Amino acid sequence: MKQISSVFWVIFLFMALFINNAYGFAGNNPPPGGGGKDISHASGAAQKALDELQGGRPDEAVIELKNVRQYTREIRGEAASMKLQKANQAIKETMRILAEEKDNKKAIEVLAPAVQSLHEINAEATRR
Repeated sequence: MKQISSVFWVIFLFMALFINNAYGFAGNNPPPGGGGKDISHASGAAQKALDELQGGRPDEAVIELKNVRQYTREIRGEAASMKLQKANQAIKETMRILAEEKDNKKAIEVLAPAVQSLHEINAEATRR
């Protein structure tokens, strides 16, 4: 009985390691179907938000910023770096500025570097 239990645990351990390597749960690789499209969509939506702000349409910009936040939640693996976290902080700050201060110029100043960072993250992801 003890021998069967040991065999069971060895098989369980190997299966767990296989699943970990196959799907990249260790954070080294994104799970299947995740990451690349979300980075591209986030970068595009951030650019649209910046364009909307520069065009004097803050309500449309907020909609795009919400889309950016949703896309960035799905990014995993190497793309989910400190650069992405800083871009997300800037996006949240932009949304706060638009909601509380209603200052488009200040919002543009905060958002522009975040958009550039997202473009860089997207470019790095497409090179891989």
